[in-house]
Amino acid sequence: MDSKHILLISYIFPPYPGIGGRRWAKFAKYLSRKGYTIHVIHAKNPRKNEESLWIDDIRNIPNIIRYELNSFYPEILTTTPTSLLEKIKYKIALFSINQITKGTPYDKGVFLKNSLLKTASKLIKEFNIKNVITSCAPFSSAYFSIELKSIYPHIKLMIDLRDPWTWGSGYGFSIISNKRIAFEKKLEKKVLEIADSIFVPTEIMKLDLQKTYTSEANKINVLPHGFDKDEILDCTKNINSHKTKIIFYGSLYKGIEKYMSILSNEFTKLKNELELHIYSDNLSYSDIFKNKGLLNENVFYHKPLPTIELFKKIQDASFVLLIHPDYGIHNISTKFYEIIYSKTPILYIGKKGLTSDFVTKNKIGYSFDENEITENFSKIILKNYPYTYNLNFNVEEYSFETLCNNLIVSHFIL
Repeated sequence: MDSKHILLISYIFPPYPGIGGRRWAKFAKYLSRKGYTIHVIHAKNPRKNEESLWIDDIRNIPNIIRYELNSFYPEILTTTPTSLLEKIKYKIALFSINQITKGTPYDKGVFLKNSLLKTASKLIKEFNIKNVITSCAPFSSAYFSIELKSIYPHIKLMIDLRDPWTWGSGYGFSIISNKRIAFEKKLEKKVLEIADSIFVPTEIMKLDLQKTYTSEANKINVLPHGFDKDEILDCTKNINSHKTKIIFYGSLYKGIEKYMSILSNEFTKLKNELELHIYSDNLSYSDIFKNKGLLNENVFYHKPLPTIELFKKIQDASFVLLIHPDYGIHNISTKFYEIIYSKTPILYIGKKGLTSDFVTKNKIGYSFDENEITENFSKIILKNYPYTYNLNFNVEEYSFETLCNNLIVSHFIL
C-alpha cells in the first residue's frame, strides 16, 4: 500500500488559478490512473470569483486528495497597483514583508513553514509515504521540504523547479538587493545538496544549474512540460473561412511591443486576408491594433478558454502564433508539443535561439526575427512561400502519459 501513496507539495494547484498549477494537476491525474493516491498540500485559493482552468483534471478523482493551507501572504503584492490607495497598500505590505524575510519578498509561501511541515509529517507517517515531490515556485516550499528529509530519511525527496530560481529574473530577483539574492542562493545551494532529485522542464535550465552546482550535476534531470491528449480530441483540420485565421493564446509577455507593432503593420497590408484571435486574461497591446483600425475588425481579444474548447478553435485556424520576448528565446514550453499534436503550423516570432531552431529544424512552422517579419510574413499568409509541414514529428514522448510512465520507472521508490 505504502509505495502507491505520493505526497505532492505545490503551492499553486487547482482550484488555485494560474498556469503554475497546470503541470502537476496533469501529472497527478495520470499518476492516479496508474493506481497512485496523490496527497496534495497546496495554498487555499484567495480569489473567490476565479478558479483554475485545470480544475476538471483533478475534480471528482478519489485518489487525488487535497489539503488546503492558508498562506497569509498579502494579496496586494500579487497585483499591479493602479490607484493611489492600492499603491499605498502595496508599499506598506512590501515594507512589512521585507522586515520579516531575508530573501525575496515576492515568495508567496514564506508563512507556510509550520503548517506545511505539520501536514506533511502527518501524511508521511499515516500513509508510510516514500515519494515526496515539491514543485516551485514559490521556492520557500523547496527549502521547507528539505527538513522533511532530515526527519524522515527514508523518503525520496524530488524538487521540481518549474522556473529559474536565483539565476532567473522573476519573483523579484531582478530588483532585490544583492544581500537578499545571496540569502536565496544559500537556500538554493542547500536544497540542491539535500534533495535526492531535481527536476527542471528544459535542457537549458538543466545546463544552467549544472554549471553552478557541478557536484550535484547527476541529480539534475529534465522533466519536460507535457501535453494532454484528453484535451485535443480531434486532430482533423477544419478550415472553412476565406480569411487566414491565426490563434494566439496564453500570456502576453512584457517586452514584445516591437514585435506587435511590426505585426500590426503587416496586418494593415493584409486586412482582407487575415484574422488574429487572441485568447488571454488581459488586453495588453490592444492599443497598437486599435490605433491602426484593426481591433475588432481583424484582431479580436477573447477571454481564456478551457483547453478542449480552445483546440476546437485551433482546428479551424491555419496557424498558431507564438511570440517570445528576448529573455525567452530558449524556452520550449508545453504549447509547442500540444500545437504539434494538433498538426497546426506555428508562427514563431523572437530573436534567434533554441526556440527558433526548434521550429525551423523540425519543420513545424515558420520562425521570424525582427527583420524577417516584414520580409516574409505576407508571403506566408498569401501562400507565396515554399514549405512542407513535418507530419512525422514524434510528439508522443511529450505526452503526460509517457512522461508519467518515465517518472515512475526512473525516479520513484516502488
